[in-house]
Amino acid sequence: MRLAGVDAKGDETIDGWVREIAPLLGEERRARLQALGELFVQARRPTDVVRWLGAIELTAARVGFLLCGDLAVAARLVAADPMTRAAGLGPEEVIRELVLFSVSEQLFRLREHLGIRVGGD
Repeated sequence: MRLAGVDAKGDETIDGWVREIAPLLGEERRARLQALGELFVQARRPTDVVRWLGAIELTAARVGFLLCGDLAVAARLVAADPMTRAAGLGPEEVIRELVLFSVSEQLFRLREHLGIRVGGD
């Protein structure tokens, strides 16, 4: 919200992140971010940012597993990642999701689409 120019509350940690990230966005992305921030304000209802962050973390864990293909390694990485807890998730919850994802049709379709094959030809 601070990057979008919507939130002006002072927090030095967040201000530091904004100073670091803002130049990397570019004008077009910053404009899109500002429009999104304005939508949040116009909605006038609470936004569950922790739930949103949790969804991002689950997606990141799935992408990591998709690319590495090793559930044991993915589980160790998730357990060691401080963002897992920051996102309101327990490592067990993320690992359970990865186990379910590991046998899903979606995983196999994604791997096929990316050209990742199990037990090559």
